[in-house]
Amino acid sequence: IIQDYCPLNLFQYVEENGKFTEINLFLDIILTILDTLSFLHGKKNIAHRDLKPENILLDKDHHPKICDLGMAKFVGKGNQTVYRGNGGGMGTPGYMPPEVILIKKGERYEPKHWDVFSTAMIIYFMWTGKKPMADFENFFMINDEISKGGRPFLPSSIPTIIRDIIRRMWDQNYKKRPTLYEVTTMLNECYENDEGGPENHIKLSNMAE
Repeated sequence: IIQDYCPLNLFQYVEENGKFTEINLFLDIILTILDTLSFLHGKKNIAHRDLKPENILLDKDHHPKICDLGMAKFVGKGNQTVYRGNGGGMGTPGYMPPEVILIKKGERYEPKHWDVFSTAMIIYFMWTGKKPMADFENFFMINDEISKGGRPFLPSSIPTIIRDIIRRMWDQNYKKRPTLYEVTTMLNECYENDEGGPENHIKLSNMAE
């Protein structure tokens, strides 16, 4: 398998360049990520289940590429599947949604909502430069806080519309979270002036989930 060389991941990019402060640059990157995930969800019925900045590679032109599909799940028909792990905790603390933290082996769940929650935490990281729930000492405390409804503080430096979208994406009730296609539609309206626009990111899909 041959792929483009990607010199760093999204976590390293933010570490080197600081948090995002410019809306159009943020949109150019996140919309390509969302298009890719919408394609996986809508056309292939696959959920990634371990989305985080370290699993988003950036090429020399800062085009993102999602990697590490080791935990990816083909859902089959419909949206539900059976959880095969040994109880909650499979995944990366801070990026796992509450329903996965609390789930038991053999229970049914909808893993695409997991990706929506994780993407909300990625957006939070992009705008703050902080890992979600980083104030807690260990992953047990992080999982406990998220399972009880705790979320990171969203500073006013994040545009209001982005904060509103994040809150919807990490809702405690997974059924209230928007699909990633819906998030794409909302974010496409956020481009400022004529510098950027929806045509500037790499579109892989144009379908509803």
